[in-house]
Amino acid sequence: MRKHTLVGKITIWLGLFYFIFGCFSFLGPIGYSSIAPKQGLAVTYMSLGIAMILSSNFFKKESQ
Repeated sequence: MRKHTLVGKITIWLGLFYFIFGCFSFLGPIGYSSIAPKQGLAVTYMSLGIAMILSSNFFKKESQ
C-alpha cells in the first residue's frame, strides 16, 4: 500500500470491508443481518469488494 495514493488506500480499505462483510454474511458467522438479509446480496458485496480492491491499482503514485 506504500505505492498507492490516498484515494487508492481508501478504496482498498472499503473493498476489504465489503468483502469481509459479504463473506461473514454468506458463510454464516453473523447470521441474519439487516444490511444483507439474503445470500445473493452477500455475494454482491463480496464481488464489489474484490472489484474495489482490484481497481485500487489505478490509483498509484507517479514515479519520478
